[in-house]
Amino acid sequence: MSTAVTAESRQSSGSIWNQFFFAREVPYGMALVRLLLPAVLLVDIVRRWAHARELYSTDGALATLHLNFGYPDMLPELSAPWAVGLFTVLGVLMFTSAIGWCTRFSLLGSCALYFYFSYMDCLSTATKYTVISQHILLLLGMSNCGDIWSVDAWLAKRRGQIVDPRGAIWPQRLCQILFGMIYFGAGITKMHTDGFFSGDQLVFWMMTYVNNEHPLGDHMTRYPLWVSIGCYATFVWEIVFIFTIFQRRLKWPTLAIGTVFHLMTVFTLGLILFPILVSAAYLVFLSEAEFKTILSWSPFRWLSGVLAKTPADAPAESVAEPVVEMPRMALRWRFGSPAVFASVLGVAALVGVAVEYQLDHYQMRGPNGPLPLPELALEEVQKMLAGDEPIRAVDKLMAFDLGSTLVAEHLASHRTVYEQGETFFAQVSLNPPHEDMWIDCVMCEAVPDANDESRLVPGRVLYRTGQVIMREAFRTNFRFTVDSGIAPGEYFLKVKSGNDEMARRHFTVLSKDSDEMRAASAN
Repeated sequence: MSTAVTAESRQSSGSIWNQFFFAREVPYGMALVRLLLPAVLLVDIVRRWAHARELYSTDGALATLHLNFGYPDMLPELSAPWAVGLFTVLGVLMFTSAIGWCTRFSLLGSCALYFYFSYMDCLSTATKYTVISQHILLLLGMSNCGDIWSVDAWLAKRRGQIVDPRGAIWPQRLCQILFGMIYFGAGITKMHTDGFFSGDQLVFWMMTYVNNEHPLGDHMTRYPLWVSIGCYATFVWEIVFIFTIFQRRLKWPTLAIGTVFHLMTVFTLGLILFPILVSAAYLVFLSEAEFKTILSWSPFRWLSGVLAKTPADAPAESVAEPVVEMPRMALRWRFGSPAVFASVLGVAALVGVAVEYQLDHYQMRGPNGPLPLPELALEEVQKMLAGDEPIRAVDKLMAFDLGSTLVAEHLASHRTVYEQGETFFAQVSLNPPHEDMWIDCVMCEAVPDANDESRLVPGRVLYRTGQVIMREAFRTNFRFTVDSGIAPGEYFLKVKSGNDEMARRHFTVLSKDSDEMRAASAN
């Protein structure tokens, strides 16, 4: 009995495995990714084409990735004509991949050339999205995504061939697992990243315009607590992604959260290509049944006959054996199409080299070329050769805020009006890196300025306290209680490092249960 149960369980397990990886489906999701992914990458390739000589050839400044690992001759370094020509071919292959002409060769060729050029320029070309794209292009090239919505399918139809686009689903499954492992690895990395869960790393990134402008990111830096909560939510989502994405009820909510998360990076971090590329690649999670379900909805029903009609929907006996009605036409196209394709690549490479040579971006052959290097001004040379200047204390301060509620290490509320008997916190946030610092927090009376009585300035010192902020810490908090010894009125808090004042904040103390305090609380 136990032997029979074991055999049955093994057969069931094998059946689930085979169904998961080797079920035959029309690759609608992979075909959509094939249409979108190369088109997105082509935008970046066109933008870099004018700088191919500088970035990828021996005429420029190569920054090879393999050199950093002690393999200087791992990949060949090309001269300028070869680099420009092959980079032009890469752009053409991306285009032919999107339209589906010689699809498998186009995708695999794009993957190989994209890999090469990324490794030739590790400073700017090799990024997260290029690595992810290379893997997806490789798996697309192993799938049947070129059998639908492509030039190849149109040519097959002209030849009278009936091609069944259904194929084993394992390339699509590998793409899905790739995303799951990327997110899982990213979550594990975040666990070991200092300053991630506190939100400091993201806040410092939002404060810069390293990528592009992102006004929402500037606004979010004012609320580090919400940034920290978002970091925890991101970590949880990345860890559980691989476990929820294959659950029918949880798949689409998981993908919706991921899409919103990636699109938010456009407005908070200034990323553009990466979120668009990942959102487009999410279509690898679209199955044949789900695609047809979407087309059955009333707004898309008119597209059903155009997009979902394939020879695979014909009766089984009609697709059991491929039929060639016009063998002479098929023979002519079978040899002609690859020849035309190779000719297009060769002509494109030659044209790309000729155009880049004529444009002469660096004016090597211009009337006054090659251009001489401009001489630097003496003052600029002395400034560059001078020693490091000490950083001012005020430049080490990122923020100085007052609030009454502290959640973890963040202020959950920012207030400048308090009543007698209340406790509030003064939070000092520093810019990394900084040395071990002693920070003083000084409470002063507010007095009218001698030159302008309408303006208040710090006066007599009422209370002074200090703390050490270690070099690995980003912030510290000073706790104050407005006791009965502090009369209602206007006051200042000053932050000082040694004798240097770094910042000051004005606040108001009201008598307990005063009408002004009720109004301030209501606001």
